Amino acid sequence: MVLAIVLIVLAILLGLGGLLFTALKWLLIVAAVLLVAGLVAGFIGRGKARSIR
Repeated sequence: MVLAIVLIVLAILLGLGGLLFTALKWLLIVAAVLLVAGLVAGFIGRGKARSIR
């Protein structure tokens, strides 16, 4: 009985660890995409501002 409880607790901990790792991975991907989009928008806006002057 104790072995079953230990296995259930380990399964829950490993599952939460995997879920946390996946969430952090997607958060990093989204942050990288937003950074690239911000850089591109900044360069485009900067080029338009120079062409107006």
